[in-house]
Amino acid sequence: GIYLCVDIVAGDSMEYMAFIGGIHVIVSSYKYNSSNSTIYCNCNKLTKYFSIHKKRTSPSVITACFENKTTVASPPGLSLRLGASNLFVGELAVILENNPSALYHGIDPNIIKILREGGVSLLDCSNLSEEAQNECFDKLKPYNSPVLQSTRILPPTPSQFERVLSKTLNSLQKSLSLSPQTYNNTNQLLYLIDCTTESYKDELSDVIRAFHENSIDAVGCYHCDNIDRLREIHEVLSKENVPLSSNQIPFSVIRGHDKNIQEIQKVCRELQVSPIAESPLENGMFLSEKNSFMLTPRPLNTEEYKPLVNLMRLLGVFQGGRSVEQVALNYVICSGWIPLAPVNSVFSAQNAVNSMGWKLDSASLDALDEKSKYIASKMDS
Repeated sequence: GIYLCVDIVAGDSMEYMAFIGGIHVIVSSYKYNSSNSTIYCNCNKLTKYFSIHKKRTSPSVITACFENKTTVASPPGLSLRLGASNLFVGELAVILENNPSALYHGIDPNIIKILREGGVSLLDCSNLSEEAQNECFDKLKPYNSPVLQSTRILPPTPSQFERVLSKTLNSLQKSLSLSPQTYNNTNQLLYLIDCTTESYKDELSDVIRAFHENSIDAVGCYHCDNIDRLREIHEVLSKENVPLSSNQIPFSVIRGHDKNIQEIQKVCRELQVSPIAESPLENGMFLSEKNSFMLTPRPLNTEEYKPLVNLMRLLGVFQGGRSVEQVALNYVICSGWIPLAPVNSVFSAQNAVNSMGWKLDSASLDALDEKSKYIASKMDS
């Protein structure tokens, strides 16, 4: 039997279909463990891969196949396994930005509090100054659950002295039977290979060495929109026992009908690579007026997409008063992606967190796709 571990979602029927490593699985029976609020499902029928875009099966049933009926529990609040790695994240990731309208240009501790308590564990701090990044991670220290930092700067290889020191500390921890929280590492690194140029080939060997020397904790791709290139990188890393965890490319509600994007997502599922959606709010197109001070300007074609924004606003009302931002981010989540939401204020942090924990229905998702496709066809004609 193949088992999987899922979080309980209120109202979910256990007679559903789930994704496990790109394979379509039918859940036949399950057992509830009340001590840790976990359902263990027995999956005894496997079928071929199918398109998540058409079936609208959201990956609320996560993570991977476990051999010999053993399971690995995810940290509290972190339900998504990042690709084939051993790291878990929430449904949503965040890119932190400076707030140009604020007098204080540091990191508001309330933002960190909202994100961490809301289940966000994957942070991109590349738009912050070095001082702001250091301040951000200082404010993360009180939280014991791990934080995964996305970076495109490969950290230096540890020296021989640092390796010996790390080994000594690990041995000391074991000999004294210290709890894992004593040396809790709140800053794990997800290194993104820049695939926008051919230079990615030259850095693969350095990436592999950094992973095996524990300088980085996971490896992903940045803007790999070429399927052959994605397969090549995956193959090279797999031969060296380095899992390719993610692929970060632009994706939003206006790109859901894009055939190339659908093919990339299909290959990601096949290779057990988590797709991360960059620019899920389309650089400000899907922002409310209260949140319109984000750093990046709104696109010139915002007027053409007003009917889509109005539809999103209406769907938000049907969902109990959700904002346009929340509908846009939830669309990405329901489409099987991890949205990288821009956050620079308490308001935008609350919007990001409130986009999780609920789901647009199939009719709403199809309506958004049809409206987006119609507008795109009018703009092309």
